[in-house]
Amino acid sequence: MTPSERERRARLQASCDALDCSASVHRWAKEWTTSATEQDEHLIRQIFERASKGRNLLSVDLIHPDAIVVPHTDPPVALTATEIIEMVDRYQRDNPVYEAHAHEIRRVSVGRYVVVGRIRLSRGKNGFADTPAAWAIVIKDGKVYRVKGTATALEAERVLEADDWSPTPAGGRR
Repeated sequence: MTPSERERRARLQASCDALDCSASVHRWAKEWTTSATEQDEHLIRQIFERASKGRNLLSVDLIHPDAIVVPHTDPPVALTATEIIEMVDRYQRDNPVYEAHAHEIRRVSVGRYVVVGRIRLSRGKNGFADTPAAWAIVIKDGKVYRVKGTATALEAERVLEADDWSPTPAGGRR
């Protein structure tokens, strides 16, 4: 939050306090003064908080109806909002542990983020796969609009630069 945004929030809060505003006005004032970047980052943290506990990464309340998601799968696929919800549900039903952890959320431009972290997946009797991962994420209308899983932050940046939501790995390599 910039100093001017903090100052605006403080003035608005002081005005509400002086007028003895209701709780709903306080909530509105907070939402109004929260930047789009803060809201986007909150949404991304919420998704990865769920995912780090093995819960559904994405749910209808978090995903844009026109979303395209390219998850970490082999072979790569591009899925719609409905298809990704079904896939995540299936993964979590079939795998005792399926987690995604975010260690870094980096804003690249308005509504566009690179997230760096790890994926942990149960392989049954073969133990766990615990691998580094990155995601290119676009937020639109307060919901996840585009996601593409990549191996590195650099690949995620390339996805955002090229606006490439195809199932082909970033840079066209296979």
